[in-house]
This record gives sequence, C-alpha cells and structure tokens, in this order.
Amino acid sequence: MALSIHRVFASLVLLGGAASFTPSTPSMTLASGGGRRTWLRDAVGGGGALLTAAGLSPAAPAAAKLVYFPERSAESYAKRVRKMAGLLDELQRDLAEKEWEFIEEYPGQFRSYVPAFTKYTDTAFPDDTAIDKSIRFAMRYEVGKLFGAVDKLKKASGKKDLAAAQAAFAEISLAYDRYLKSGNLYEGDASQVQGDATADVPVKLRQVTDPKKKKEAAAATSAAKSKRAGDGGSGSSDGAVAAVPAGKPVPAEVLFSDEAPAIGDAIVLVDGPEKGKVGTLLGIQTDDKAGNKSAIIKTSKVERGFREILVVKYAYVGKALNLEADAALIQPR
Repeated sequence: MALSIHRVFASLVLLGGAASFTPSTPSMTLASGGGRRTWLRDAVGGGGALLTAAGLSPAAPAAAKLVYFPERSAESYAKRVRKMAGLLDELQRDLAEKEWEFIEEYPGQFRSYVPAFTKYTDTAFPDDTAIDKSIRFAMRYEVGKLFGAVDKLKKASGKKDLAAAQAAFAEISLAYDRYLKSGNLYEGDASQVQGDATADVPVKLRQVTDPKKKKEAAAATSAAKSKRAGDGGSGSSDGAVAAVPAGKPVPAEVLFSDEAPAIGDAIVLVDGPEKGKVGTLLGIQTDDKAGNKSAIIKTSKVERGFREILVVKYAYVGKALNLEADAALIQPR
C-alpha cells in the first residue's frame, strides 16, 4: 500500500513523537539526533503500533510461492547431443565448398555442446558400479578426443588449411560416433534402416581398369548429377559431385577404379567384414612406421538415426565410379 509521507509524519506528531514536522518544509528536527532517513526507518520499522494508531493497517507479507523445477532426464540431454549430427553435416558441406567464413564459426558452436555431453554422461550412467564407471570413462575419453580435434579445426580454419581442416573433421566425426555408441544414443531398433544404401543386400562389385571405361562411367555419373541439378538439385561451387537424393538405392553393380581414393570421394568397401558398404572417405591415417594406412568412412546408410563412421584398412577402400558424393552436400541450409 502506498502511504502519504505527510500522513505518516502527521500521525506520529499527534502521537507525541519526538519530531517537529512542518508540511511545507522538507526537513525535520529530531530530538535524538541522526538522519531523517534513519529516523523514518526506525519509526516505521517499529510501525505496527504507530501505523495502527494512525488508522492504518500494515499489509501482511505475501506467502512465499515455491516453484518446482523437475530434474532433467538423461533423454533431454540426449536430444541435445544428437542435434550435433546436423552440425557435422553442415561442416562437411562447407568444407567441400571451402566456405572459410562459415568454417571458422564451427569451433565455437561445437563448444556450446560441452555441457550436454557432460550432463548426459553423468545422468545416464550415474551409478558407482564397475559397468557405469567403465562407460563414463569411455565416453569422457571420446569427448576429450572430440574437443581436441575441435581445437585442430580452429587452427586449420585460421590458416585456411583445407587438408588439416578435413583431418580434424574426420577425427571429430569418429569421436562423436563412438560417443553415441558408448552412450547407447543410436535411436530405435537396429533393424530400422533408411537412406542411400540397400540394407543387408549384397552389392555386386566390379573393378574397372580400362581408362576408356573409367571415363565412360565417370561421364554417366556426371550426366546424372547435372540432370538432377537442373531439376533443382545442388552441387558445390567448383562443380564437385552433388549428392544422391535421400532414399536412392545403390546400383545393382557398383563400379570401382583401380586408382587410390582421395578424401571426399564416394567409395565402396571392396574387402573385409564390411564389404559392399558404400559411403564417403573422410580421412586417411597412417597407423605405423611401416606406412600402413587406415581410412575413416562415413557410410551412406542411415541406421537408427545416424550414418555410421567406420575405420577400415585403406586397402579395402575402392573409389566408386558410379556413385555420387555424400548426401550431406545437398541438405537444405
């Protein structure tokens, strides 16, 4: 309740307060000395009796209203972590198009996910059991690798070093995928598959060594890409291969070259336990002093919400001639 200051003072004077008050004068004289503000605080602070005598009633304090915020579940943090997959697709596209003004913004965006990783790890596996401890250790290890690679990306983007930026992207993608697997973050049932690759159907593979036939296969792929671009598809600014639309099946026969695949190429695995899988080559790593190499592959198949990242022997990777580049390259911005 707003009270007239003159009314309060007049009431106090009528009660024989130790102050002389003149309404026309902003100052007052205190018998006991001290400041005007102090006197008013003390007088009104003891105010129950004084205000009541003045015909006023002090307002009762409002009851404290407690607001309950339920504790966040692990799933709420999981949703945040899963969103980073879309950011990785965007980065893949920007690397393909050498969009450095965008690339340099990604390290900061990735850093914003640190709390989500931390909260999910601690909330989903909170127990002091040996199993939960081992899972937390594995997840934190991958988070450390992921953000170590984010630092590499930041340095590479500052120098506009494409090779270093691609290598950092491959490391980020691999660490992120392993975190998802460790934390059981792949969605749905393992049998649910979507995307470019035909699930559980063997793909016929044929190596092409003849230079003329390799040119013909490349020309056919390029023509298909150009036709789609004319229908509203998208490609990179330097004419790089556009992507196969989501849901397009793998050809019955995949042709691959005898040439070594390079980062960014569409590939097919020609040997090993994952033989027949198709995707994009993200990175190449040297494993030992002998020079043996491994390849980081992003599969085309969308399984349980994600496209898996594989590490295979580089010798198992064939450069596909009649497949196109990763679907991330034509995702709407």
